[in-house]
Amino acid sequence: MGKAKTRGHRLSFYIPENMQEKLLRISEKHHLSLSDFSRNALQKAIDAIEETDLRRELKEGFEANYQYYLAQQEEWKHADSEERGD
Repeated sequence: MGKAKTRGHRLSFYIPENMQEKLLRISEKHHLSLSDFSRNALQKAIDAIEETDLRRELKEGFEANYQYYLAQQEEWKHADSEERGD
């Protein structure tokens, strides 16, 4: 039994004529429908934006907690020296 295809949502927008010419040329060269090419391009753009956002959020989170991490490190330094009898 074949895999059932789910129908997605329609998206319509205008593009400049020169972009359409390039899109047609590239999609034909790579044997892709315009829809497949567009979906792939949109997915790559979405992935890149999400990765950039995640990296920024991780950096901001680390920077926001940096002082906390330093304080914790200092506390453990004393605990380690007490354990060794320093």
